[in-house]
Amino acid sequence: MAKKNVHTKINFFKVGRCGYYSKNNDFMFCNLKDLIIDVESWAFDGVKPLGNTCTYQPDPDDPVLETYFFDFAKKGNDVVLTTWNKTASSDGKVKSVSGSAPAMGAEVTSTETPKGNIPGYPTYFWFMLDKGIFSTIRFGNTENGHIRLKLLLKEFLGNSSRYCIASENADNLSKDAVDEGIVIDKFGSGKLKSNIYDFNSYQARKRSNTDLLLSRREEIIKVIRKSVLDKQMQSRSGLFNYIGAIFKVPISGVDENKLRIRTELNFTPTESQLEEMISAYEGEGATTQSSDVGFVFSKEQSVHWLSRDLVKTTIDLDIPFDDNGIVDATSLLSILSNIRDELYSEFGE
Repeated sequence: MAKKNVHTKINFFKVGRCGYYSKNNDFMFCNLKDLIIDVESWAFDGVKPLGNTCTYQPDPDDPVLETYFFDFAKKGNDVVLTTWNKTASSDGKVKSVSGSAPAMGAEVTSTETPKGNIPGYPTYFWFMLDKGIFSTIRFGNTENGHIRLKLLLKEFLGNSSRYCIASENADNLSKDAVDEGIVIDKFGSGKLKSNIYDFNSYQARKRSNTDLLLSRREEIIKVIRKSVLDKQMQSRSGLFNYIGAIFKVPISGVDENKLRIRTELNFTPTESQLEEMISAYEGEGATTQSSDVGFVFSKEQSVHWLSRDLVKTTIDLDIPFDDNGIVDATSLLSILSNIRDELYSEFGE
């Protein structure tokens, strides 16, 4: 297994909501540490097939496909969790993983997809359980997987957590599937506790640029949005084909299945509109310059991009990739743990 020195992009996220909530929306139980330990017990028991670890049913009108728990490593309060993100295409030589093999033991191949294999790609997450934060770990221009992770963990809480049993089996403490989100606390009184579960996270930010925008909102004269339009969006929007028609470029001629779009609007947002734009951007998990929101003040030419406030860093690391370009969670955790303090200092705390 040869090491390769690569630009490693690390973006930090804070957890907004995690666990179970009363009907009044008050937090009741299950923090981030509880959740991750629960995931380890359920998904990486050495028996459960990887193909059975997706916790949600994809919406046929949404481009997000299945996501699976793939690899896991824990050392003290540090955890590396790897997920496997299913892709729509299985034509030609693409990475795929056996859906019948246990998670943390499933072998990746880079040939034409064998029967029963799941085409896709890995995404890597590093959790600091004592800090209540996590980060996406990206090598080169790979996807960060944040949106899929949020969905995977939220529906784990509603379907597969140790706190969940079917309502008709309220006296049975086995890991039955949850029925309509009804949850009981098996480690408390055993009575019905909650039917509201949630996991939500957002990009950690430094406040300097955001405070500037809010204080000078009335001077904003232009809002710019840079985004990437994925080919999978074609299933629910005609925008992809429309853009192709404008530039006289057939869809088949677009490299890497993506188009980069820049939209400019000449207007001054209200205070609530500006706050909503900032909040929406934080929730998207947009972490590259190809997906960003910028603002231009009157009598200025420079653009104030929201991405400049993100708590993130890029560092060159020697990563031990295998022949299929995969790094195992244990090796990655060892590397990150050695530079934990240096990376956490990006918060400026």
